[in-house]
Amino acid sequence: MKKSILLHNIAHFTLPFLLLEIFSLLRGFDLYLLISIFLGSFIPDIDHLAIWATKYFKNFRSFLKYCFKSQRYREAFLLFHNFPAIMTLLIILPVASWMNFYFGIFITAMICHLFLDFLADSFALKTHSHWKVRKRI
Repeated sequence: MKKSILLHNIAHFTLPFLLLEIFSLLRGFDLYLLISIFLGSFIPDIDHLAIWATKYFKNFRSFLKYCFKSQRYREAFLLFHNFPAIMTLLIILPVASWMNFYFGIFITAMICHLFLDFLADSFALKTHSHWKVRKRI
């Protein structure tokens, strides 16, 4: 496994725990906080399942192995991994936080996840061209 992919995976594994620690210090721990952070941290990667649907993999394990070992999956079109999605989440964040604290935490966790992906692509791929929305297919 390449060093950049390893660091990327470690960062995504530790992100929810870091966010949970920070927000627990500010507000106190509760189950809704835990659920909001973990869902917000992992839902942005659901769009990677689109790759699973378009390519042939023997099983889900082989798909996960591909994602953990390959850089190419990060260059595919992904619903959340683009600039308009991040901008939309940043615009929604104040309204979401005002409406419901946990919804705001959920959006914050999504933004943090996408920011980590953006940084990982900056170092690993040295390009952001796949973060731009353009006509595909």
